[in-house]
Amino acid sequence: MACSATPQPEHAGSSLAGAVPRNSTWSNRGGSGTPVYVRSNSIRSDQNSEARVHKDEGGNRGFLINLVREGVFSVTEMASRFKKLLLPRKGSRKDNPLHIETGSPVASSITPPEAVDSTPQPKQQRANVETAATQSEQQIAIATQAPRQPAPCADERLTAGLSGTGAETAHPKTSREQVLYQPANASETLVDIIFVHGLTGDSYNTWLEAESGTYWPVHLLCQSVPDARTMAFGYDADVAKFLRPVSQSNLRDHASTLLGDLADKRIGAESPLSNQRKIVFMVHSLGGLVLKKALCMSESSVEPDLKQADSCTIAVAFLGTPHRGSGLAPFAKVVASILKIGGKRVNKGILGVLERDSEVLADVEGSFGIWLRKKSNGFNITCFYEELELPGVGLVVTKDSAQISGYPQMSIHANHIGMTKFKNSDDTGYTRIIGTIERWLGPLKAQAGQDMFTPPKIGFLSFMEMNDRGNDIEPAADGTCAWLLQHHIYKDWLSQRRGLLWVKGNPGAGKSTVLKYALQAMEQDEPLPPNKLVTLSFFFHCRGAEIQRTPLGLFRSLLHQLLGRFPGPPADVVQTFKDRSQSMGKPGEKWNRRPQELQGFVETSLPKILVESSIRIFVDALDECGEEAAIRLVKYFQHLLSKCSSAQHRLSICFSCRHFPIVSLDNGLEICIERENRQDIRRYIWDELKDVIHGNELKVLQDKILHRSSGIFQWVALIVPTALRLHRQGRNAKAIEKSIQEVPKGLDSLYREILKSIDGEDLPQSLQLMQWICFAQRPLSLEELRFAMVVDADTPYSSLGECRDSADYTETDEAMEKRMGSLSGGLVEVKEHQNRRVAQFIHQSVNDYLIRDGLQQLEGCLTSSGIGRARFRLSRSCIRYLTMEEVLCNSSKVAEDLEHEFPLLQYATTNWVSHAEIVETEEISQGDLLGLLKWPSNQILQSWARVYKIMEPRSDRLPATNTTILHLASRYDLLSVITAAVRLKDKPDVDSKDEYGWTPLSWAAKNGHEAVVKLLLDTGKVDVDLKDRYGRTPLSWAARDGREAVVKLLLDTGKVDMSSEDKNGRTPLSWAAGNGHKAVVKLLYDTGKVDVDSKDKNGRTPLSWAAEKGRRAVVRLLVDTGKVDVDSKDKSGRTPLLWAVENGHMLVVSILDPHTPHTPPRVSVEQQRMFSGRAAAAIAFAVVVTATAIIVDFVTAAIVH
Repeated sequence: MACSATPQPEHAGSSLAGAVPRNSTWSNRGGSGTPVYVRSNSIRSDQNSEARVHKDEGGNRGFLINLVREGVFSVTEMASRFKKLLLPRKGSRKDNPLHIETGSPVASSITPPEAVDSTPQPKQQRANVETAATQSEQQIAIATQAPRQPAPCADERLTAGLSGTGAETAHPKTSREQVLYQPANASETLVDIIFVHGLTGDSYNTWLEAESGTYWPVHLLCQSVPDARTMAFGYDADVAKFLRPVSQSNLRDHASTLLGDLADKRIGAESPLSNQRKIVFMVHSLGGLVLKKALCMSESSVEPDLKQADSCTIAVAFLGTPHRGSGLAPFAKVVASILKIGGKRVNKGILGVLERDSEVLADVEGSFGIWLRKKSNGFNITCFYEELELPGVGLVVTKDSAQISGYPQMSIHANHIGMTKFKNSDDTGYTRIIGTIERWLGPLKAQAGQDMFTPPKIGFLSFMEMNDRGNDIEPAADGTCAWLLQHHIYKDWLSQRRGLLWVKGNPGAGKSTVLKYALQAMEQDEPLPPNKLVTLSFFFHCRGAEIQRTPLGLFRSLLHQLLGRFPGPPADVVQTFKDRSQSMGKPGEKWNRRPQELQGFVETSLPKILVESSIRIFVDALDECGEEAAIRLVKYFQHLLSKCSSAQHRLSICFSCRHFPIVSLDNGLEICIERENRQDIRRYIWDELKDVIHGNELKVLQDKILHRSSGIFQWVALIVPTALRLHRQGRNAKAIEKSIQEVPKGLDSLYREILKSIDGEDLPQSLQLMQWICFAQRPLSLEELRFAMVVDADTPYSSLGECRDSADYTETDEAMEKRMGSLSGGLVEVKEHQNRRVAQFIHQSVNDYLIRDGLQQLEGCLTSSGIGRARFRLSRSCIRYLTMEEVLCNSSKVAEDLEHEFPLLQYATTNWVSHAEIVETEEISQGDLLGLLKWPSNQILQSWARVYKIMEPRSDRLPATNTTILHLASRYDLLSVITAAVRLKDKPDVDSKDEYGWTPLSWAAKNGHEAVVKLLLDTGKVDVDLKDRYGRTPLSWAARDGREAVVKLLLDTGKVDMSSEDKNGRTPLSWAAGNGHKAVVKLLYDTGKVDVDSKDKNGRTPLSWAAEKGRRAVVRLLVDTGKVDVDSKDKSGRTPLLWAVENGHMLVVSILDPHTPHTPPRVSVEQQRMFSGRAAAAIAFAVVVTATAIIVDFVTAAIVH
């Protein structure tokens, strides 16, 4: 998820505005587009400086003499102290502290060594001594911050709220708590992470790594913990100031302010429950003592709002906090006294707290210890201590003092100042801190995950038809299917630790009924307790909605059941779920439509759940999701079983399917229905006939039907009603037996006879009805069918009013139901579906027979293109409905109103193109669409696009505004339409743009329609390099999606700019590399006209994108060119190697960094800079030695004098 700081107003107390030190200006040097703010120091005149150097020689002399005469230091010790202070500080951007510029309350920058005269004059000597005194104050104070300015920063997050040039901002040391970063969805914020600085620090510079400009609470933390709100608490913790008054607040005052500001920020904030959100504190030095005092005060507070810190804090990271005081505190107090003598305003009381024998410190420690013991084991503390000494001072807080007994302690390889500053996410100190935070937040994330997977929250996985098919299957007749539970194979499957069971059978054998029976028996009779067995099921339905016949529906249903029933999804599943949501958008809108995403969730969830529970999955009618999908799913089931083979509990999968497309099952069990259901059929016949036929006649008839059934229950279900009808007509047993004998064996033969019985005059409408039910993209309601039957492809009507007045119109649903019965010979039934009554075939075998032979039988046609002709008819019926006068003139903008007024409008709008796509694959010319859509006018298509946007605004197939027939044909590969258009006398505009700036060529290239691209290029009238609103060309789209043939066609024109950059600066090569299309990358590279190492606006190269995505073959190809810089850094400071490491692509890492441990490492840019700076360091050292000698001489002379 992209991180962005919460914009703050430019006023006192604004954390981000206040993050800019006073006396500095910011100017927009980014030109147009995103502002890039660059710092320029504005050094004020000496008279306005807050750190003016005293230039009175006598004053300086008396100041130093008093130090020695009062016995504070010996001459030697004083000289030693100042000598240490003058040594360069490790890690400083400018390694010479001899001269300090002003510009902020703390000295803002340090001049480079070359700017200092190596032979200072006497007046300069005195100034340098006082400068050193100022430096001593900053370095000795317990929690001082390095006097650095922020580096130039192009990150717009840091400059939120700034505009123009020379923006004056508030002082960063403000007693206000400010929000630095807020997740996009405030209501789903997991935790508040609050930063509290130390002595003489502030809420910005304490956490700023000046050289890189990294303010890690914003720049790093929001990427590592994107669901945390980040805040910084600022308070005036200065020990001394010139001229201006210094705060005299004590520890209790600061703690009280923290509690008040915390309550203000969390009460009535962005979320109603924000005052209940958990808190993690990051505290440095004195800030840790402030927090400890605040927590104790919070517990005893009588105001509920002030008790939040006590009740909500779950963890604290103490960074260099002197829990047992600091050995430097006495020295710091002495220096404070010295500074007071020298004219500075000081607050020695705050330093007294830090002395080892301080009563205040002892009280804080005692109170906090009592508070801590009251907390449960769930409270977390980690103490971090400094490894390095502060030059000239030593360890400010020792390891022993930085520790709280019984809690973890970790080191940071830095001094007291540097331990709060990190350049990037690879900094060892940062990785230790963020690792600690992630460990603390693990339980919170798991709990948040539980909330995410409560039934209301996982509703997006469900769909209206999810349980329809299972509910529609009639329960097994009394006494039938019981054989399954006693079958030895079924028992073996139940008893096996894991297993795959295939319940197979011919169409109509009763597979679905048997599977439903097994599922119900499992749920009712299974001896395992509910928490030890999870039962999941899904029933494919080829005659239902599209989602009922696709793997997407299966995985959405399984995941919905799994997360809804299991008490606590695994933490890693929760995290993956949240990552997908953050990276791909809100669930229910984007990624839940991708079966591979949901399949991954199922696969990840099962092994974790099997630790505690057994899982049994039932999947019905696998063949109804399509041949290829069925085969893939069986392999997936086998993969799941193999992956879960070592689980503590059992995973068992049972699926039903015809004998084809699954031919055999490796390492699985099989039960063939027609071999086992003979007694069930006998029982069913007996129960249906026993009330009207008796004695021997019943037995003979029962045997006859059973013999001819061949185990097909559906055949029996059609014949038994015939026997009953004949009996009611007075036919005797012999006549009934004879009639049954004449009925063909097998369902196909039976269906053929049924269709022959339809009245000849009804055959045209019978065919139309069968075509609609066979090929509609979803089941049609009776009301939709009433209009579908009258608005035919060749209808003479131009308005819906005329349709209603015609003799072909059926006025009511009841009449339509009766009409369907006669037109279908009883092969169509009416079912409840989503609170509508829809038409469907009585069995899937009817649909299969019609597609194979039945439609040709009804047409009286011997050709085999029945599917194409049916789809053609349906698509034209939809278009004719869309062109009805009432539809074109309607201006309603509410989907419900449109659906009520025009029953067939939703189906016609969203499905006519789908039918036309299939027609094209059947090689049926569709040039007639030009006339139907009134080309060259665009009125009908614009009306269609408007209605589409109202009815299905989130559809992936939503047409763009200004879509023309050429855009549509190019997008959906309707080659015959384009062919007809370009042959007309009035040639179409082949370069017209839709609302996205896409041309017909853009659409065809993007979707890989090679023939359409070639046809458009052959017109000679297309601009092959025309850019859309995103700055992308057809070549860019084709390269992104790996359309190799299209890329080659475009390159062969010789008219494309292969290095064309889009608005993000990405080239076709960059897109192809990032998406792993090696063949396209090679095509582009082989032209010799591309820069394989070009950088986009984020500083990223094709290699960088390929490395991030783990595109190993592309990475190898790019590296082998020898023309890429494998160490190239983007604007975030990441190299391709770092991108690969962060995303766990170790094979890519091995390509980018093939060196073994015995191979000398490469010399980094930073190392090269270090080596080249040795000469400057030598000069600086010489200056320091000279200055030290002068000071020692000066002090000695002063005492003697």
